[in-house]
This record gives sequence, structure tokens and C-alpha cells, in this order.
Amino acid sequence: MIIGFLGSQGCVVKNYLGGFVVGNLAGDILGESERGVDKMSGFVGGCDCGNIRYEASGEPVRTQICHCDDCRRSGGSAFATNVFVNAEDFRLIKGEPCEYFWNANSGNRRGRAFCRDCGSSLYVWNEARPHLRGIRIGTIDDASFVKPWAHVWVSRALPSTNLSDELEKFEEQGP
Repeated sequence: MIIGFLGSQGCVVKNYLGGFVVGNLAGDILGESERGVDKMSGFVGGCDCGNIRYEASGEPVRTQICHCDDCRRSGGSAFATNVFVNAEDFRLIKGEPCEYFWNANSGNRRGRAFCRDCGSSLYVWNEARPHLRGIRIGTIDDASFVKPWAHVWVSRALPSTNLSDELEKFEEQGP
């Protein structure tokens, strides 16, 4: 059941997932060299207007380029690059984002956090992996560490999207 309520920033927040299970997929799904990130100890970022800021401590779990309809639509682009971190390593340090929930191409319930003032899409999550946050690369202050390891949902990629790189490709959601 989706419950709507008024958040402290005056936006409607739909809470579907409830509490989040925390876990660590780093190394469980992918080998250390396959995760698509350099070893690092965290990063910071935020929305375009600066009203929402976050920090991610620890190392990202993986980075992937997603071509699903949801990522394309919510980002207004041909694809979205997401840096996944454990939920326990992610925290808001300023502001409160609005949240929107929907059923994804995979059939899973997904959530997206965005700024109510400037509309920046900040991060996503889904009920199949509630212990992860997929941070949108464009919101990271210095994303020079990001090296995607795969394209996912290539079955939904636009015909004009160049997929000739050496990255692994998955017709739907990867591991």
C-alpha cells in the first residue's frame, strides 16, 4: 500500500518500501575488478540548486549504464549512469528530497528521490534490492572515479545509442 504524507519541505512523499534492509553486495555478485569503480573512500553530491546534499561513505558496489524506459524518462536522456552504494553508506546531509514510486520494467516497485525545487533526480532504489541506492552520476560533485562495467536493459536502448564499447551487456537487468 502507498501512503502519502506531507514532508518537511512541503512536497508529497509516497512511502511504499518502509524500512530498508541493509547489506553488502560488494564481492558477492561481482568480483572486485568487475564492479566498475576505482577503490575510493566515498564521495559527495547534490541537486542543481544546492538545497539537497548527500554523502556516500565506503566504496561503491558497482556502476552501470541503464537503458530502461524508467531511467530514460526520469533523466530526460537516452540512458542513465548509476553508481550503486549500500544504503547504510548513504546519508542526506542537507534537505529532504521528494520521492516518487512506480512499477519498473522489471515488475519491481521502484522509488526515485528528487529535489522539489530544481527537479534534479538524485538517486533510485527498488524493492528487489532495498539495501542499495543508485546515485545518478550527474549529481556527484567529482565523478571522475566512475568507470561503468555494464549496460543493462539493452533491449530497451534507443536505436541511435552506440553500444559498441567493451562493456558487458545485459538484455534486461544484470546481476
